[in-house]
Amino acid sequence: MEVTVTNTPTRTIRYLGPKQVGAWFGVPTATVFKWTTRYADSHPTPEPDALIGDEDGREVRGWLPEREQEWRAWERGRPGRGAGGGRPPGSRNSASRVRRGVDLDHAAALIAEASAADTSALPEKVREALAAMPELVAALRKSES
Repeated sequence: MEVTVTNTPTRTIRYLGPKQVGAWFGVPTATVFKWTTRYADSHPTPEPDALIGDEDGREVRGWLPEREQEWRAWERGRPGRGAGGGRPPGSRNSASRVRRGVDLDHAAALIAEASAADTSALPEKVREALAAMPELVAALRKSES
């Protein structure tokens, strides 16, 4: 079947890229790129209306401006912070306290070892800092209790 089109006016269609989509949400372009990959399986972003590719296999995605509400609906349904695992809420402080306590014990042992060594070859500022370390470790220990 042959189709003939005559006198078709040309019109440039404007698409919005990740930068403009990011502006809708107040996020940088990189965040929109991250959304398209991070949520590809679990909560895919709206399909682009246009793809412009180059010889390297990279592509630029474009969406029609009237799809803003679709994007906003997608964003409202996006998994929130902490979705998909990670440390449970409230456990971060206790974990960092334990880690800090272990680090303080290790630091105290290293300071004691360094203090017992001959430090005369070290610059004066380093010797002063080393001398102040036991007080610093004690203050940190006190702040944890």
